Amino acid sequence: AGKVWAGTTLSTSNGLAKKIPFTAGSMTLKALVYSPDSGVIVKLKVENATTGSINAEVDMRTTVSNAWDTLTFDFSSPSNGSINLTNDYEKVTLYYDFGTMGSGKTYYVDNVWFVAGGTPPPPAKNQIDLPITWDDTLNIDYSVGDFGGNASAQATDPTNASNLVLKSEKTATSMTWAGTTVSTSMGLKNKVPFATDKTIVKALVYSPDAGTIVRLKAEDHTDNTVTVETEATTTVANTWETLSFDFSQQVAGTAIIDFAKTYDMVSIFYNFGVDGATAGAKTYYVDSIYMGTGGGTPPIPDTNTITFKVDMNTFTGTMTTPEVNGTFNNWCGSCTPMTDADNDNIWEVSVDITTTEFEYKFSYDNWAGQETLDSTLDCIKQTGTFVNRILKVSGDTTLPAMCWESCETCFPEGIESAENSDGFALYPNPASDLINILGSMIISDIVIVDVLGKEVYSSNPNNTEASISLGNFENGMYIISIVDSEGNNSVQRFIKQ
Repeated sequence: AGKVWAGTTLSTSNGLAKKIPFTAGSMTLKALVYSPDSGVIVKLKVENATTGSINAEVDMRTTVSNAWDTLTFDFSSPSNGSINLTNDYEKVTLYYDFGTMGSGKTYYVDNVWFVAGGTPPPPAKNQIDLPITWDDTLNIDYSVGDFGGNASAQATDPTNASNLVLKSEKTATSMTWAGTTVSTSMGLKNKVPFATDKTIVKALVYSPDAGTIVRLKAEDHTDNTVTVETEATTTVANTWETLSFDFSQQVAGTAIIDFAKTYDMVSIFYNFGVDGATAGAKTYYVDSIYMGTGGGTPPIPDTNTITFKVDMNTFTGTMTTPEVNGTFNNWCGSCTPMTDADNDNIWEVSVDITTTEFEYKFSYDNWAGQETLDSTLDCIKQTGTFVNRILKVSGDTTLPAMCWESCETCFPEGIESAENSDGFALYPNPASDLINILGSMIISDIVIVDVLGKEVYSSNPNNTEASISLGNFENGMYIISIVDSEGNNSVQRFIKQ
């Protein structure tokens, strides 16, 4: 099969006999092209015959199938590169159906010519809006935004050559959340007209498989924390099917619809939750996207107050403010900062959450750093490459102070406090090479455990002072138990760094 960039240079490697006579105001080439399909991208590239990095490209789409079509390539506003009038351009290359793997189709080109004086710029196209049909290419800007490994473009309907649709490939390297925003970053011309009795959006979808989860997300194009997401499942393969997306039935763990908010950007996700490496590359199509009728008012959710706590005493890096991020706040960064009122390096924050199951993790300083979590731990959920904490609640909940990057508290069970230092001095703390103990009584026993309660050191000094080498200790926090000759026990903590 031909490559996605397969093309033909209309000369030898030496280029044309004369350079293309570009001047200010004369920047246009035309080509008479015959394509088996309408809506096909035809790329025209001009370049310097000796220096390939001096080039510019213009993309145009065919407007008819199986008929000659005059395409106009205006290099005053190229799609890639730019024309520098001090450079020479002596090579011309044509690429048919650019960006798509070869499928054995045949294209023709007749005249390719330069237009002196150029052509006036086309009128500005209108912003996309519901209902979306993909057919009015002369008047509507059908630009879309892919993310996570999707690749989309207008294409011919696989069942009707006279109909244009949006084709999306979820590539073999795509993420579980790969999708396509069906507009530019400016969103729709008007907001989606949600109301308490009008919460359904419909989409005509063509999927290679039945049983595929399709997610639709609406959001505020100026505030990505204002979102609502819902899903529908395909029931047929390789057939057009109308899916209904009821936004009063949001996906578990995502925000509930708020009729006081503005939702003016829509994104579609095919085979949500499955990455391309698992499913392989799959191609999907969507035609009409429009408001349906009906839908229900979502129930007023119960709000649970969740108090998150994280113990940063084992953290050896540099940070200012920890934060909690999760599905309940759209992983927003620093919007849910934590505080440490008593300066014990245990940080906390209380959040009102309307869902009973959610994913979250601790980070700091607006995602400057985040936890690296072990996916085998019992409080952790891994989805694709994302490894997060998961929690189910049934009411107001105060969580224990979990250690950074752990599902356990920093103190082993049975140690209520590590601040009882009566009779003994422990220094320096934090320590790097050596830690010293000085007591008023004879030190009979020393035991050191890590934050999981595993014993890593023990000795019987039988002296009023002792020194312990930390050369074999990993960086982090440790608990030291010191027993004197009269049986008094002092429990302290120290940091190895």
